Amino acid sequence: MILKNIIITILLMLTVSCGYHLRRAIDLPEQYRNLYVEGASPALKKQLKKLIKTSSAKLVSEPESAGLVLHVIEDNMRQNVLSLSTTGKATEYELYYVLTFELLDADGNSLMPRDSIELSRDFFDDQSGDTVLGKAAEANTIRQEIYKQAVRRLFDQARGYLRKLPGN
Repeated sequence: MILKNIIITILLMLTVSCGYHLRRAIDLPEQYRNLYVEGASPALKKQLKKLIKTSSAKLVSEPESAGLVLHVIEDNMRQNVLSLSTTGKATEYELYYVLTFELLDADGNSLMPRDSIELSRDFFDDQSGDTVLGKAAEANTIRQEIYKQAVRRLFDQARGYLRKLPGN
């Protein structure tokens, strides 16, 4: 029993010392917690909803009832071929995502100037054999992870910028 407690204590100390931290929910200033989203793709909205569920923020259906309006200017995911097999089929792809947005108040005044987030991931897509369905699922998972990372970055940038505004 004592050995078990010592091992647990050592593991906890190692975890803390390596810089590991739990991801926290988004924490926006009080007056910006009602969020309206315009111009986002369904995939981006899905990730926004998932993140907002774990926070004190709330999605609203009308911009007039929002303290913060996320105006998505560009929400574009594209797939580029990186390499070809000897038969000419694509075997490696890059998923490249661009999110350009600005934050406005309910009256349309800019709270944060236009900003962009660009992300990319490479993946190998061997279309031979029995892995075709698995590779399609892998590409879909990578897309979801890109959207998730973009939403995290968006809120990290927004939180930092909004806290610098007067009255926060």
